[in-house]
Amino acid sequence: MIMLFSLCLEPIFNDILFHERFSVAKEIGYDAVEFWDISERDVRQVGHAAAAADIPIAVMTLIDNWGVRLCDDYSNVYKNAAESIRIGREVGCSRFIGLSGDVGAVADQKQLLTDNLRRLSELFEQQDAVLLLEPLNSHIDHKGYYLDSSAEGLEIVRNVASPGVRLLYDIYHMQVMEGNVVQTILSNIEYIGHFHAAGVPGRHEPHLGELNYERIVGALSTTAYSGYVGMEYWPVGDEIESAKQVLDYFLRCSGRR
Repeated sequence: MIMLFSLCLEPIFNDILFHERFSVAKEIGYDAVEFWDISERDVRQVGHAAAAADIPIAVMTLIDNWGVRLCDDYSNVYKNAAESIRIGREVGCSRFIGLSGDVGAVADQKQLLTDNLRRLSELFEQQDAVLLLEPLNSHIDHKGYYLDSSAEGLEIVRNVASPGVRLLYDIYHMQVMEGNVVQTILSNIEYIGHFHAAGVPGRHEPHLGELNYERIVGALSTTAYSGYVGMEYWPVGDEIESAKQVLDYFLRCSGRR
């Protein structure tokens, strides 16, 4: 299975206009790009930039991702998801990142997330789309965030039992929270729909931190995973050179170079 790599465009190329970052990622050699809330952008311009660069959009967040959480009232969650899918279709994206609420947002958030996602799954299946539930770390970057455990996120996804709902496994966030990255991936790969990578500590270049990404990528390559590994990191130094070095490292780890 050929491993594919995408580049998240918000944290990088900050001196380059957003719609011009697509062609830069393509020229460097990334297989796809990804980004956050497209409702903050000119949707037509984004679609044109991706098409002109001939680069796929691997994933994006649901619109208003921090405002409308997956544990909110279902009518709001559904409207937001449906509109996200509609906009995603305009730019050629069918995979969307969704977030839990914060601690204390609802009395039983795990149950409400499960119920909302189970109801949403029909919409995503009908539209041939995938909703990616993302656990984040609550120690450093997202204090107060409820879903900070891969085990709980995976339990929710398993209970929803739909191909339209999968887990986004962010290796950075889960290393901060719990470690045991390789075993978690190998034991649960069928429920994981996307990966994010960054270095620990600092959320900088993935290969410059404490994580052994060569070992992680090697383990992932033994599975049937056919999605993307997304580079979602904040570069240190020259950003274009950083993006080149990161991609070269992962291509070598995956045997593509």
